[in-house]
Amino acid sequence: MKPIARDLRLVAIVALVSFAVCWGSNRWILAHPVHDKDPDQWIEEQLDLTREQNKALEEIERKYEVRRQELHAVIHAANIELAEAILADGKYSKRVAAANAKIHTAQGELKQETLEHFFEMQPVLTVQQRAKINRLAADALYHNH
Repeated sequence: MKPIARDLRLVAIVALVSFAVCWGSNRWILAHPVHDKDPDQWIEEQLDLTREQNKALEEIERKYEVRRQELHAVIHAANIELAEAILADGKYSKRVAAANAKIHTAQGELKQETLEHFFEMQPVLTVQQRAKINRLAADALYHNH
């Protein structure tokens, strides 16, 4: 086989495989839709919260949401700082390391705030609801890749 014919055949095979992977990925993604529900609404539905429980959780949710938004803003700003450092320095520099550390610190704080929020909600719930939300949280952590 001539080299040009071999190269064209290889290109055709790569194109076919790429198409198949893209098509298959698209089909898989469409078959597994992302939940677009508000997490609070989803929890309310999962736990079948009473009106009184919803009322008791409002302030807890409000405080957490404010802190969550603050930390997301810090992460966003640090991501921009990291991007600018990468573009300016072009290597793993002190600026890159500092921006990366800011991101990790804020992510750690967000995880801590989330856990504290999770456990602050617990006294409002019934024993059965606590068991269910603990299972849901554990399942989410087990399957978070």
